[in-house]
Amino acid sequence: MAKTVAASKVHADWMKDPEYQAAFEASELKNQVARAILKARSGANMTQEELATRMGTSRTTITRLEGGQQLPTLATLNRVALVTGQSISFTVDPARSTRTAKGARTAA
Repeated sequence: MAKTVAASKVHADWMKDPEYQAAFEASELKNQVARAILKARSGANMTQEELATRMGTSRTTITRLEGGQQLPTLATLNRVALVTGQSISFTVDPARSTRTAKGARTAA
């Protein structure tokens, strides 16, 4: 019979791999930005089509941004904020990891 391993244990083990850690952190950033864009649009009581039209872009682009499939540029984030009546703020937190000269991640 196969042994069951908790997903959190598997994830912790995989996070020791610099490539996995980098990919995980990149996807987490995309998801945070996606949620912020969705929240701004919803808070402005707009559809994706309305937001896209007011921003001068396509609904498909908004779908990708809200789905975390694409990171927006700062200019795009600024347009989202202006069109939805929001402001942009962000923080730079202490690093959970650092990059070595070759770009690999190591524990801080």
